[in-house]
Amino acid sequence: MTNKLIIKKANDLVEARYRLSLTQQRLILYLNAQIKPWDTEFQTYEISVTEFCKYLEIDPSNIYEEFLKISQGLISKSLIIGKDERTIVTAWLSSAIYNKKTGVITLRFSPELKDFLLELKKCFTIYSLNNVKKFKSTYAYRIYELLKQYINTKERERVFEIAELREILQTKELYKQYYDFKKNVLFIAQKELLNKSDIRFEFEEIKKGRSVAKIRFLIHINEKDATDKDGESKNSGELKPDVSELSFIKEPLTELDKHYILQTAEDIEIVKVIYQMSQMNKIEDLTAWMIAMIRKYKKGEVSNPVKSPQKNKFANFEQRDIDFELLERLELEQLNQASL
Repeated sequence: MTNKLIIKKANDLVEARYRLSLTQQRLILYLNAQIKPWDTEFQTYEISVTEFCKYLEIDPSNIYEEFLKISQGLISKSLIIGKDERTIVTAWLSSAIYNKKTGVITLRFSPELKDFLLELKKCFTIYSLNNVKKFKSTYAYRIYELLKQYINTKERERVFEIAELREILQTKELYKQYYDFKKNVLFIAQKELLNKSDIRFEFEEIKKGRSVAKIRFLIHINEKDATDKDGESKNSGELKPDVSELSFIKEPLTELDKHYILQTAEDIEIVKVIYQMSQMNKIEDLTAWMIAMIRKYKKGEVSNPVKSPQKNKFANFEQRDIDFELLERLELEQLNQASL
């Protein structure tokens, strides 16, 4: 499969209400990438069984069962698209055929998707399949597209009502508590994009009373470029700051994680302050937490009065005191949030 396959879809489809399995999501994107700019009608797209199994990462010995499971889901599962004053309920595929003799699978998009995939002139999102092909979470694909829409805006941010985002991702029944949604959707997507894509994000929680009402996504260009055919970063020579300075971090972070922590902080002393704070909290995703807290620190929302240097019992470096009153308040907010 070529590295230059392009995904192009109407923004209405990006924001449609649906939930697919990982293999179903991958297959739909693969088919999307087969569409030619000059196509005025959907074609019947062919894919060999060998390529089908390789791309979807499935066992060739179970190809018939996997084909049935994936294709039946894409024909029977509905997606809900809002367009102007209309609400369109349709399936992804109109047909799926597996020819055992030739070893070829043929698939065709549902005709109701024509306005959302063909001859798009405006209000669409476009990106390379290479930028998402390594995702292991279906939510990473969805959040990637929702944020990719806004990567070229001046603010590079997008705000969602929690209820709206849950509806788009169809997770209302799956993750009823916000804490579970945050852990299984937001944090996982955040790490996937950081390590495997061309964009990354941070997010801020906007509360109404004690509950999180909205999420503000802050979107960034990911300096870790898409990998080349050998799997190495094209910018590998540029993305190697001296992360050995972060040797005091005992958790098993990747070199890339350390790079982004150091890049965000721009000052090793800030990293030391935030890392010390992390040792006093139960952190699900240390990288994401530290980056978010570093941003707060740099905005003045986390402070540490300069006092006489002291040794940190968690790491072997000199450290200034922390504003423990603020830390206690932040910890209390986290506990309240976890209980929602």
